[in-house]
Amino acid sequence: MSKRKDKSDYVKESFHEYKERVIDPISKSYCAAKWYNATIWLGHGQTTSCHHPPGHWIPVDELKDNYTAIHNTQHKKKVRKMMLEGERPQECEYCWKVEDMGRNNLSDRILKTEIFSDEAIKQSTIDPWDADATLRTLEISFDRACNFACSYCNPAFSSTWVKDIKDNGPYTNIQSDGRGHFTDTAPWAARASKSEDDNPYIQAFWKWWENGLSDTLEELSLIHI
Repeated sequence: MSKRKDKSDYVKESFHEYKERVIDPISKSYCAAKWYNATIWLGHGQTTSCHHPPGHWIPVDELKDNYTAIHNTQHKKKVRKMMLEGERPQECEYCWKVEDMGRNNLSDRILKTEIFSDEAIKQSTIDPWDADATLRTLEISFDRACNFACSYCNPAFSSTWVKDIKDNGPYTNIQSDGRGHFTDTAPWAARASKSEDDNPYIQAFWKWWENGLSDTLEELSLIHI
């Protein structure tokens, strides 16, 4: 199992030197997070590989033949192909905007790549673009149940937010970004099933966990525990 780099690895070269040595020879749009990192909301079935792009739905049909599709969706695989070929996926526009500002700016894709070993990165370029990648870092949520209603959060991630809006109605006179975080109960983030035993996303996770994921993960973060 590859290991996360320790602090001594970071002082050997600058981020610019790392980008020129490891990332640029692959492509001008490569980001290892699309292969080796994921946030997965098992409760309602969404995944993403970075906190900048929005989460996308995990098709239940893909899980029937491939339990790793809670991460290795066809959508992610197509984005990986774009990155290997030097194309810029639209969903990663945050990094492109940073890089297009010039001044030799480094975007988050550099920081999200260099935490993985050179061997793992090389392997992602050797495997077919539609191969199933093995997660190294994972943030996971089994449900949106939460006792808190933090002001920076929203009903999609807090059942307490949901209850508050149901009981007292939507918040008003609050400047928002238009996504309705303060006005609706985010019904799309409700449980995919009445129990965990019937949830296809949770079932897929445990199958993967028991068939190698528990051995290959280098970092695991649990949300709402």
